[in-house]
Amino acid sequence: MSSQQSLEYWLISVPNEGNQEKALKELNQSVGRLNGQQWYLQNVPLTSLRVGKIDDLLALSESMGKIDAFGKSLVQKLHRTYAELEKTDQLLSVYTKPIHGYLTTFEWDDGHINPRLKLQDLVQVIHINLQKTAEKLRTGSAKLGEIQGSLNAIERKKTAALLNKNLREYVDDKKWLNGEYLCSALVIVPVNKRAEFLKNYEFMEDGEANEKLMKLQKERKEQALKHEQEKKEKEQKEEKALEEKKDDHSHPHGGGGGQQQQHHDEHAAAAAAGHGTHGHHQHQEVFDMIKTDGTRTVIPNSARELSADNESALFQVDLLKKGHDWFRAVCREQGFIVREFSLDLNEEKDEERALMELKKQQEEQTKKLKVYCSNNFSETFARYVHLKIIRIFVESVLRFGLPVDFAISLVQPPKGKEKKLLEHLKARYAHLVDVVLQGPKPDNEVDFSSMSGDFYPFVFVPINIELS
Repeated sequence: MSSQQSLEYWLISVPNEGNQEKALKELNQSVGRLNGQQWYLQNVPLTSLRVGKIDDLLALSESMGKIDAFGKSLVQKLHRTYAELEKTDQLLSVYTKPIHGYLTTFEWDDGHINPRLKLQDLVQVIHINLQKTAEKLRTGSAKLGEIQGSLNAIERKKTAALLNKNLREYVDDKKWLNGEYLCSALVIVPVNKRAEFLKNYEFMEDGEANEKLMKLQKERKEQALKHEQEKKEKEQKEEKALEEKKDDHSHPHGGGGGQQQQHHDEHAAAAAAGHGTHGHHQHQEVFDMIKTDGTRTVIPNSARELSADNESALFQVDLLKKGHDWFRAVCREQGFIVREFSLDLNEEKDEERALMELKKQQEEQTKKLKVYCSNNFSETFARYVHLKIIRIFVESVLRFGLPVDFAISLVQPPKGKEKKLLEHLKARYAHLVDVVLQGPKPDNEVDFSSMSGDFYPFVFVPINIELS
């Protein structure tokens, strides 16, 4: 499939100078002299288009450049998206006609672009429709991109490094433990730490990493107990304040309320102290269980290397189920990663169903987007060409004045001789250069001949499109 196809046409407007047939014949001969081709666009409703005020034309001339560029970009995006999805290098058609045929036999679309509207309104209608098409193309492409992103993520998991990929293919169901007391774990070990892991994995309880982990766990539990105690003390103070407030209302002259409250406070404080001490011992016993009961978490000689890549090795290790979380934490302290893993067949089936659903969505969205691009390319290209026609009409009125007495032609320059043909036409129509352009202008006179880019004695609006 070729990467790009360049289409280059020119819209050229020249004054009739009292004889349109002669003016068109001279243009045709000038273009043909260098093997270019020229077509008179006779179906442009020049006399129906509403000129309006000169100031409005000037404003429109300045604003149309951005809309023109936007239309060109959208035409190219629609075609590129379709070509990529369809995997073709064939150009799309415009209302069943080849692009070349549509341009050379151009007819104004009165049904969609009413020439009796103001020129500003015509341009606005075209611009709004282009924006709507662009937004739908963006959302459709984004949806397809999201689906493809999800599929790519699944594919990456299959081909990624051991740290990220799906590990199901490496696990033997018969050798995987997941009982009430014993379980298996999958450990990702950097290749440069393989020997260290094999030497120490059975004795993690004796290493510095475990000491550090235990110390950190103890500090966190002490902080939690302290926070809990402070919370209870705050609640007791609030309760005491509430009781005192009640006593003030029920015993305005004092009495036994204070003694009762003091007794209540002492009892609550004692209960809180007892509860706090009991809670502390309870947490300490749980904390010390792994550390002091002498039981090894990892089953001796259980490590089996399942796979390896350039970065990591994958080991299966069997251990006591109650120590799984501890084992994962102490491994992390040493730079080993315990991967989450389950042999749940339902989960595996769910993943397969999700993959099939994504592929189905991809196929459907691809089809929708191709149809959208194909259908809307015609309308978008047509609007873009109408915009070009309006642009050359505006520039021609500003250049040649009123009443409208000029002819608009489509020119296809010969490949490789574009600059030469332009120079030839500039020389041929040099007499059209206004005297105002050749001499000084009064300060209050407006130059109606301004155009973006190079200046030509005729009105020149290119149609350059790269379609891929």
